[in-house]
Amino acid sequence: MGYKLGLAISIIIGVLVATFPLYSDNISGYIWNLNTSSSSEGSETTYTLQGTVEEVDVNESIIVVNGVEIKVLGAWITPNGTEIESQDLLKLIKPGDQVTVVYSQRGKWSYKLEEITIEPTGEHYVKSS
Repeated sequence: MGYKLGLAISIIIGVLVATFPLYSDNISGYIWNLNTSSSSEGSETTYTLQGTVEEVDVNESIIVVNGVEIKVLGAWITPNGTEIESQDLLKLIKPGDQVTVVYSQRGKWSYKLEEITIEPTGEHYVKSS
């Protein structure tokens, strides 16, 4: 009985591995975007994303652009050179806005906003250092 179960599991795993190229495009966004490398824990990677704002959560300081949840923290430099807090910036961003965002990833799961351009006005906000 035990070898039959092992054989069945081996066949199922073999079929999944053999057919991976058929379904890999559908799940690659979930697999390849997860940074599972332990060597990157201390490093920071920067990404640029153009898309639509799906959600703005002022209480949690989060925006969601094309399914990517990005934290908005700290002070920001406005197009006219003044400084505003993240809560004020979040109030300027609306769901449905077309944006270009530059965000960084440190570790496996944390995404932080570094720059945002709101289209079509071209208003560009940069994180204050």
